[in-house]
Amino acid sequence: MWVGTSTEFQEQKMEKEELEKAVIKRTYELQDANYSLEEKNKELESLNKELQSFAYVSSHDLQEPLRKIQTFATRLLEKENKNLSVSGKDYFHRMQDAARRMQGLIDDLLSFSRIASTERKFEVTDLVELIEEVKLDFKELIEENRGNDYYQGHLQSQGDSFPVPPAHAKPDKQFAEIPCERTTAAD
Repeated sequence: MWVGTSTEFQEQKMEKEELEKAVIKRTYELQDANYSLEEKNKELESLNKELQSFAYVSSHDLQEPLRKIQTFATRLLEKENKNLSVSGKDYFHRMQDAARRMQGLIDDLLSFSRIASTERKFEVTDLVELIEEVKLDFKELIEENRGNDYYQGHLQSQGDSFPVPPAHAKPDKQFAEIPCERTTAAD
């Protein structure tokens, strides 16, 4: 009987040692994995800072040529207005509108470059205003295809105040459905 008990203790001791070795091995593996994740996280943080810096600098560099376009378009309209045809004036007004939208995109890029350092704010967005902006961006395309809009009333959505990506990115492919609810003046 004593021999059987000694064998059981020996087996338990060996099993315990094997488990301890497995735990130690797994602990080292987890430490290595954590170290690797920390290094990747540092690398991503560095890349994110570079991206934010690039977006900030790029958007500032884009503003000066845009200001010149806006200034010259305004000067042409003011000084050469009488020499321009109705369609010429319309083109200049459209150019000015496009420049204003581009300025908005640049401002949005600047906002994006600051997004990591600021708190996200959720606010009610007037979707009718957004729809009107998209319709203006696609005016020619809508006219060519005899497009229609099918909204009415007051449309709002609660969301992040971060700008909506430009709808004109891929006009022939992109289609968006925005979930919203109809509200009334009483809301």
